[in-house]
Amino acid sequence: MSKLVEAKNINKSFGSFLAVNNISFSLKKGEILGFLGPNGAGKTTTMRLLTGSLKPDTGTILVKQKNIFNNLLYARKSIGYVPEGSPLYGEMNTIDFLNFIHDIRLLNKYKKENTINHVISLLRLENVLGQRIDTLSKGYKRRVGLAQ
Repeated sequence: MSKLVEAKNINKSFGSFLAVNNISFSLKKGEILGFLGPNGAGKTTTMRLLTGSLKPDTGTILVKQKNIFNNLLYARKSIGYVPEGSPLYGEMNTIDFLNFIHDIRLLNKYKKENTINHVISLLRLENVLGQRIDTLSKGYKRRVGLAQ
C-alpha cells in the first residue's frame, strides 16, 4: 500500500530553539496517527510543516509521493487539518460559511451543491445550517472546521 504522507528527517528551528528534531514517519491509507507530548514538544510545528504552512530547515515531506513544496496546491487539496483554534467566521451561519469556503477555494462551481451537501451529510450538520457559528457548541464548531 502506498504512503499518503511521508516525513523524512524533518528539522525546524526558530532562532536557536530547535522545535522539531529529525523526525521521520509515514502514514498509509486507513492508518491513524496521533501526536502526543508536552507543551513545546513540536506537535503544532510538525502539523504546520505537514500542511505546508511552514517550511522545514531540512528534510522532505511527501504527500501522495509528491514533494509538498513543489506541489503545494495539490498537497493542500489532499490534507485536511483542523487546529485547536480553527479559523471560523462566527458571525456567519453554517451554510453561508460553507458556501463561502467553497467559493474561495475555487472548487468546481458545477459540483458545488453536491459537494456541500456531501460534507453536510458526512458530518451531520443538517440541524445547524441556519445557526450562527459563534453560537455552536465546541463539537459542532469542530465539525464545521473539518467541513471547510
